[in-house]
Amino acid sequence: MSKNRFLILLLLVEFIFLIECQKYQKVMMVKTENASNITYNSADVTGIVVDLGDGAIQHGHCYSKTPGATVYSSKTTLGPPALNKTFTSNLVNLDPETKYYINAYVTNGKETVYGKEISITTIEAPSTPEYVSSAVENTTPDLLEMMYSLNLANIVPATSAFTVMVNTVARSVSNITISGTKVQLTLASPIAYGDNVTVSYTKPGTNPLQ
Repeated sequence: MSKNRFLILLLLVEFIFLIECQKYQKVMMVKTENASNITYNSADVTGIVVDLGDGAIQHGHCYSKTPGATVYSSKTTLGPPALNKTFTSNLVNLDPETKYYINAYVTNGKETVYGKEISITTIEAPSTPEYVSSAVENTTPDLLEMMYSLNLANIVPATSAFTVMVNTVARSVSNITISGTKVQLTLASPIAYGDNVTVSYTKPGTNPLQ
């Protein structure tokens, strides 16, 4: 009789153990990993989904300027997660010289779990050069030279960033050269003495003057 009781008790313990294992396997888990490529307005941050739980449908990172970032703060949405695979969120439109608190998250639509919170601080925004003056020399009538208030980085924007109007007619820019505080625009055809020249600059999304 005692042998049967021992067997029943052993089976009961195994049953409870299996239930506890199943419960553990259904708990969503995510880790916040590292941040990199931190600029004045963006950063990359990684994470890993350790356990998908019971039907995880969305994952990413949430971030805010105060501790305790949640999905009700700013967040990225990377779609259904993969198990034990590193994922990366690109955080954009951040403020310069600002501390941000970041959490990885995973959710099944009803419940959301978070990783350990980390923080980053964005760097100072680059200075914006100001236009000072411009000139076209008699010896180089197809070269328009503009002076700026700061030494410029050797970063050349696309020719489409500058619009040159000669007597209200657009004149194409074929080349741009940057040297010190100067920006030189080579025009498709020379400017004649007495022409009225207007130049405008539209800051491009990549490679702006800086």
